[in-house]
Amino acid sequence: MIFEGALSVKAVIQGKKREVTYVWADKNKKSERDFQYIQRLCESHGIPFFWKLREEIDTVASGKTHGGVIASASERRFDNIDNIKGMDFVLLVEGIEDPFNLGYIFRTAAAAGAQAVITRSRDWSFSESVICKSSAGVSERMLWVLSEDFDQTGAKIKELGFKIFCALRDDSAIEMSSADLNQPLCLCIGGEMRGLSKAIIQHSHQNIYIAYPTDTKVALPAAQATAVLCFEVVRQRKK
Repeated sequence: MIFEGALSVKAVIQGKKREVTYVWADKNKKSERDFQYIQRLCESHGIPFFWKLREEIDTVASGKTHGGVIASASERRFDNIDNIKGMDFVLLVEGIEDPFNLGYIFRTAAAAGAQAVITRSRDWSFSESVICKSSAGVSERMLWVLSEDFDQTGAKIKELGFKIFCALRDDSAIEMSSADLNQPLCLCIGGEMRGLSKAIIQHSHQNIYIAYPTDTKVALPAAQATAVLCFEVVRQRKK
C-alpha cells in the first residue's frame, strides 16, 4: 500500500510496524531539509530511496496532496494485548467506521498521553493510509491492539491492573470530573450510532458522562467525545 506525505512516510519508517519497500521523493525538493532527512532515514534503515519527477509520483499516489513524497509498505503488524502491561492510560474505541475519525482519535489520544488504542478486529488495509495521514502519523507509532472478543479483552484489561471507565450515560454513571482518572485506566468510547457493546460494558468499573451546560439531548461525535474525556484525564493528572 502507498503512504503519502512527509509525516506519514516518516511515521511508517520510524514506527517499524511494516516492511517499507521503497520511498520516492520529488527531485525538485532535494534542497529541502525535510526531504534530506527522509533520505537519511531511509539509508539508515536500508530502505531503497529514489528521487523522481513529480509526474511519476502522481501516477502512483491516489491524489495530489502527497507533497512530493510517498512510501510503499506492507500491511501493518498489530500489537498484542499483553503489551499494554505497565502502561497507565489506554483507549478502547468501538463502532468507529470512518478512517478519518479513527485517525483523529489516534491523534487526540496520543496528545493526551494515551499509550495504546484497542479496536475490534477488522480489515483496515484499505484505510490504513488514510488513518495514518489523518492521525499525522501517530497511528504508526502508537500500540494498536485488535480484539476478536471484547469480553475476553475486557477481562484481560482488568487482569493487567487497569480500571475500566466506559463513556455511557445510564443510572450508574457519574460526571467525568467526579471520577478518579488518576490511576491506570482504560477509557472506553463508542461510536455515536451504536455506542459500546455489552461485551465491554459488563467489565466497566465506572460509567462516566460529559456534562453539558445546556439541555441539548444529543451525543457528541466520538472523535470530539474522545478529546473531552482524554483531556479530563490530563487535567486530573496535573493536580
